[in-house]
Amino acid sequence: MQIENITDHLHLIDTIALWHFREWGQADPTGSVQSWADGLRLEAERGRVPTTFVALEGDELLGSVTLTEHDMTTHLDLTPWLAGLYVKAQKRRQGIGTALVRHTVQAAREMGIQRLYLYTESARGLYHKLGWQVIEEDFYEGYAVTIMSFDISSRG
Repeated sequence: MQIENITDHLHLIDTIALWHFREWGQADPTGSVQSWADGLRLEAERGRVPTTFVALEGDELLGSVTLTEHDMTTHLDLTPWLAGLYVKAQKRRQGIGTALVRHTVQAAREMGIQRLYLYTESARGLYHKLGWQVIEEDFYEGYAVTIMSFDISSRG
């Protein structure tokens, strides 16, 4: 498996948008797969925020994750965010999500970012195992969520 920047694989954006919209689109009643794809295209940067990374095995897309300025409209004071971590259903529990998170943290470190944030409905345990700390429990877009942070500057 390799993890690469989406800028080298723009042809995968429509698939990622479809995955994301199916997973989280209920929180965006005016959105569409196309609008989500357009958003991902705007996050196709290299070496700066926003950026998206893809996990690949040969030509097979396994998953993706985005590093973005803001992921919660209620917490604009927190930035940047690890967002949209998604692994193809039949490839879950194989370490792909972990690899994507670690890659994103390393990329953020290389950009000089000292702290990352995320929110999750259901993957708190995964992130906790990877060293993320709970900073708040909240209710967002109709769901109970956990907001977490990762202090990059304190990690070697």
